[in-house]
Amino acid sequence: MSLRLVDSVADRLARALACERPLDRLGGARRAELLAAAIPRFESRARESIAELEASSGLKKANLLRGLSDALESMSLERFIEILERAERSAPPGTRPSPLGLHLSILPSNVFTAPLRALILPLLFGNPVIAKASSRGDRLAHLFADALTETFAEAEPALRDALFVLTFSSQERDLLERLLVQAKSVAAYGTDQTVRAIRELLPAQTRYQAHGSGLGLALMDGPADEATLARFAEDIIAFDQRGCLSPHALFTLGDARQAAEALERALSAASFRRPRGALPLELASAQLQWRAVGEARGELIEGHDFAITIEPAGPPRISPGYRNIAIIPLESKTEFLRIAASFGQRLKALGIESEECASLIDELPLLVSPRISRFGEMQRPAIDEPWEGLAPHEGFVLYRAAW
Repeated sequence: MSLRLVDSVADRLARALACERPLDRLGGARRAELLAAAIPRFESRARESIAELEASSGLKKANLLRGLSDALESMSLERFIEILERAERSAPPGTRPSPLGLHLSILPSNVFTAPLRALILPLLFGNPVIAKASSRGDRLAHLFADALTETFAEAEPALRDALFVLTFSSQERDLLERLLVQAKSVAAYGTDQTVRAIRELLPAQTRYQAHGSGLGLALMDGPADEATLARFAEDIIAFDQRGCLSPHALFTLGDARQAAEALERALSAASFRRPRGALPLELASAQLQWRAVGEARGELIEGHDFAITIEPAGPPRISPGYRNIAIIPLESKTEFLRIAASFGQRLKALGIESEECASLIDELPLLVSPRISRFGEMQRPAIDEPWEGLAPHEGFVLYRAAW
């Protein structure tokens, strides 16, 4: 069920809290069935609401449809059951996973499909969810909440209040604090400043997952052929390069100029196949500056809705997103490891094209655990994959003694 600010937050809190025990008693298998049953209903509603999603997300239709398809690809009953079974296998001897209780999710707004994982996983493990959505991109979260509420109402009416999505301004601090005090667990997606501020408001006993700012990097150790760079272009155009998995630089041990030319052709083709959304006015000056500095430092290649810079060796400059990418030559993989490690936990994704590159992950510091994927897959995480080094059940269950 969706909620706007005019509704009573206290009423929604009370109704969600009342679902804690019934949702737990329902059992994991039945919860998985209901979540899987809600997916087709949600997908149908989302496809019918493309115009609204365009306005809400800032993406063009072709990119929206591709992002929606990619996000839902792994959301099946089989995957949900596997996630539950993995949590069971992780239980210490003599224990079983149990839900924590009411979960509060402060949803991301930069990637329009990201709320799906943030809503589904806590529910799968038996935690009622209240989600605070950004007014800049809340439409998809409300569509999913409506679809799930209808599914619950038909099959398990007592659980129709297990999910609420609330939209209100970040300035309404009193509303947020009321939710934070009642939640047993909280997951926040946002800037580093945002997730730190939320941590300071939490009671000491509340489980907290902070998902702060992040970026992706890519490493190519083979030839700059057309097929390889065409796959990498898919990682750049997905969500208009606005997510924490989006690549901001491609490091190459080969010919940087050859790589730039092949990538230019791939991004030019994408400009017509999946055009970029409008550049927000507040980012226009940042884009101009990023491109100007890139031209001064090396070389700038501008296309219809993208730009590529060829820059000197060294750490990358973080681009403003929206299909602005740097290509940087490397002398060795050791140099890349040093650069990647310097980003610490902000390095969320690493795109590679060879098994040898994949083995580099073992040489990164322990707390640096980016998602590793081949080109073309950087922005397509499956629902059952680890996130920032954590298994899907982390933060949503407590292992209790089993009698």
